[in-house]
Amino acid sequence: MEADLTKTAAQILPGGPLKAIAFGCASCTMTIGDARVVALLRETRPGLAVTDAITASLIGLEALGVRRIAMLTPWADDVNRFGESYIANRGFEIPVKGSFKKTDDYEIHRISPEAVYDAGLELGRADVDGLLISGTGLKVSPILESLEDALRKPVITSTQALAWQSLRLAGIDDPVAGYGKLLRT
Repeated sequence: MEADLTKTAAQILPGGPLKAIAFGCASCTMTIGDARVVALLRETRPGLAVTDAITASLIGLEALGVRRIAMLTPWADDVNRFGESYIANRGFEIPVKGSFKKTDDYEIHRISPEAVYDAGLELGRADVDGLLISGTGLKVSPILESLEDALRKPVITSTQALAWQSLRLAGIDDPVAGYGKLLRT
C-alpha cells in the first residue's frame, strides 16, 4: 500500500474542498510508520490534517482515559506481536489479548459481528479500563453499542476512532449516538 498511497490520495476529490484525510489500515500504518503515512499523504495533499486508524485509536483511548486495555484483532500472530509492541511503546498496557488469527483480508471481512461481540465480551470482562478492537475490516458497528453496554467500559474500534478523529480534524464536534462512547464525546 505504501507505493500507491500518494497516488491514491491525489484521486480523492482532486482540487475539492477537503479539511482532513484519513488512512484506514491500522496494521499498514504500524508497518509503514505513522510519520511516513503523514508525509506520503501530504505530498499530494499539503496543508490537510492527516490521521490514520491506529493513531486515531490511541488518541481515542487517551480521550476516554483508557490506558490498560484488552485488545482484539483479526490478525495473524506476527502482525499481533508487532501491533502489541507498537501500542505498548506508546504507553498502553495490554494484559489481555485475543485474535481471530486471519492472514487474508477476505477472511477478515467474513468474521461475523456476533463473533466479534462474543470475543470482545470475553476479553473485555478482564480487569482493564476498556477494549480496543483494531482492524478496519472487522464488522463492529452493528454490535458496538451493545458490547459497550454489556461491558460497562469504553470500546474503541479503529474504524470508529478514525471517523471520530476525522470529524474533529474537519472541525465537526457534534456527538454521534449509537456507535459508542467515543463518538458521543
